[in-house]
Amino acid sequence: MEYKRNETAESPNGTVNPTTSVEAADGRYAPGRRANESWTSRRTEKSVRHLSWGRKVWYSLLTLLLRGVMRLFWWSCPVHCVIGSEHLNGLRSSDSPTIIAYWHQMHLFCGNYLLRRSKAGDRLAFLISPSLTGEVPAAIVRRWNARVLRGSSTRSGGQSMREMHQLMVHDRYSIVITADGPKGPLHEFKPGALLISRMTGASIVPIAYGAKRFTSWHTWDQFIIPMPFTRIVIAIGEPYQISKDTRIEDFPAVRRQLEALVQKTGALAREAAKA
Repeated sequence: MEYKRNETAESPNGTVNPTTSVEAADGRYAPGRRANESWTSRRTEKSVRHLSWGRKVWYSLLTLLLRGVMRLFWWSCPVHCVIGSEHLNGLRSSDSPTIIAYWHQMHLFCGNYLLRRSKAGDRLAFLISPSLTGEVPAAIVRRWNARVLRGSSTRSGGQSMREMHQLMVHDRYSIVITADGPKGPLHEFKPGALLISRMTGASIVPIAYGAKRFTSWHTWDQFIIPMPFTRIVIAIGEPYQISKDTRIEDFPAVRRQLEALVQKTGALAREAAKA
């Protein structure tokens, strides 16, 4: 089969990396040279830098501290209801892997909800940045006995794409991503999820949470912090299917549709939390 190079993975400066995948003449995609090489090394399970002994101790302590803080939030702000949970009913089987996406600012309760589902038997793998800043989130996810996949749209792109494809197609795992992570821009859907959805045929399912009373940090993601003992509602939107006929030049329009869908899901959660 004849292949041509395809723009499928972003580099840090916004350009694409042609070595991560190729596009066939019939529009299908296959892993490129770098993706195939990196799969055998399985580097995506670790950070891209070696951790010193002191840093390991520091991250262990920070992990314990953050777990305690998060448990305090989860205890003081119980989830009132989950809207649209039927859209994730297939996760406990291996028949219909999906891509579950939420904004980076909604880690606190969307992540917790999915971790609890993973502990209950859902086949979930969490995509986490391969940098050192991802070590603590990865450790927290592992404490829940959930699968961790190290990668992002801006670093180790070919590696994470290859392993996501393997996990979804062969191991039948669903992938959890922060759609605008790990560094933004805010509420901008990264193209990696679109590509893997098109390659595997998996639907993208948006998830969001709303808090009746909350504040936001002055960070790029405007991270949401619920006030103690406030009402929390989680909303799960309808699955979005990307056709196998979708071309790369159509991705901007698809991204806008997905961004609107995630925003709509968030608005639904906020309105229900205020009711």
